[in-house]
Amino acid sequence: MKTRLFAFFVFPAALLTSAALTGCSNPALSSALVPEFPRPPESWLEVLGEPSWELEWYGRNGNRLSANASGGVPVMDIFREWPSPVTARPFWPEKGIGPGMFRPAGAIFPFDAGGGVLRLSWKGGVDAAFYQALEEAHPGVESANPVRRGRFFDWRRFRALLSAGAPAEVREDPWRVDWKAAAEKTAASGFRASYLKARDSSPAAVVIPHNGPWFSASPFREAENWAAGDTVLAPLPTGSELPGESELWACPGGLLFLSADASLWTPYAAPAFLRN
Repeated sequence: MKTRLFAFFVFPAALLTSAALTGCSNPALSSALVPEFPRPPESWLEVLGEPSWELEWYGRNGNRLSANASGGVPVMDIFREWPSPVTARPFWPEKGIGPGMFRPAGAIFPFDAGGGVLRLSWKGGVDAAFYQALEEAHPGVESANPVRRGRFFDWRRFRALLSAGAPAEVREDPWRVDWKAAAEKTAASGFRASYLKARDSSPAAVVIPHNGPWFSASPFREAENWAAGDTVLAPLPTGSELPGESELWACPGGLLFLSADASLWTPYAAPAFLRN
């Protein structure tokens, strides 16, 4: 596979605003945005039901904002000077599944905006996570205005490469990439297509504690029909991972956390404030 390099370019803020965001006359830039959430995988809906959502974005002053969308859809006043990420983390409080346990949806403004709507997607969640990893890979950046490095990244080319030029296993599930490591390499020397590779993994024998269907915390993976008592070989990733260090699988009875060292089975349990 031929390696390609994405360079970072530094533009004056005014030039970047007019060139990258196509001017203030664009309706997507002149009005507040309402998020449009993606449909969860059928396996998630069948067992867990519709999720609540925790949104995170950068406000007009570059400050990080968040909102819980379970009580209604918020209107977001998004940072508009250059491209910025929006993350939407699904969660199911009645099952004891909090934000961050399942992979997020997301978007990059302004590419996913139009008509006053920001269209969140599961692939956009990968983009937003990589954006955040790029920010964290640049130590010493002033915290008062954290949206700095991701704004110079060529997101259109990145998306095209991830959809068509990456290895098949990465196209099938982009969360197989170690995005933290990819961000650190990008921060050091620019982005290369060779960074889009699956993390190293090693098989581990796991005894299944409950009847399926079993589904991953990644929305891209197919459900598995494992039965209680089955022993399966799970390819567990090695090395760092974003956002956690364990693989999470769910079934009608609970959650199974898998790592190279151990496995943890936990039945669903609603938090205390929902048990009354």
